[in-house]
Amino acid sequence: MSSLLETEGFVTARAGTAKQALAELERVSISAILLDLGLPDEEGLALLRKLRRRTTAPVIVVTASDGIDERLAALEMGADDFVVKPVEPRELILRLKHAVRGSDQTDSTRFEAAGWSLDLASRVLHNPEGSRVELRRAEFNLLAALFQARGRVLTRDQLLDAISTGAEAPTERTVDVLVSRVRKKTGTSGNGLIVTVTGVGYTLSASTL
Repeated sequence: MSSLLETEGFVTARAGTAKQALAELERVSISAILLDLGLPDEEGLALLRKLRRRTTAPVIVVTASDGIDERLAALEMGADDFVVKPVEPRELILRLKHAVRGSDQTDSTRFEAAGWSLDLASRVLHNPEGSRVELRRAEFNLLAALFQARGRVLTRDQLLDAISTGAEAPTERTVDVLVSRVRKKTGTSGNGLIVTVTGVGYTLSASTL
């Protein structure tokens, strides 16, 4: 399967178990996932549930069963597509390209880091467990700026621009207060998610990138 995909220009990462799949998800950037439900260490649908909590990449489920119940269960858990083995190679390639193309159209508004998922379009932040974290407008705008910067340090002035609404002008102290609130709401005290760069500003923790 990997050889077939690579001849079509895909860069692949292989995982033979659920544990390996989750490790690969943390190690590399994933554009799409082919998930075989026949795993040796965990039920495939259980892994699908975990994947959906950690990534928004499209998931195509591959299975030897063509039963409607399994298909519906996979779709209800967030699978984007479903193919039955034996897989017709040309069909699989077309389905995969379609899934990646659809994902690319939303990538500019969706950001992920170490399981955290931030969606600019819906203005929603989900933690690594898949739970929604409620943020006020300024808190979300500040975090969105940091996610978009992805590793660059943003000065307080740059963050002020991100949170300014044109009404009452915020101050540098406002940025520090918002960072403190976001850390509290995300349960990431200290430099767990947002790192303070003394005398400069803030950035996302390297461990989340």
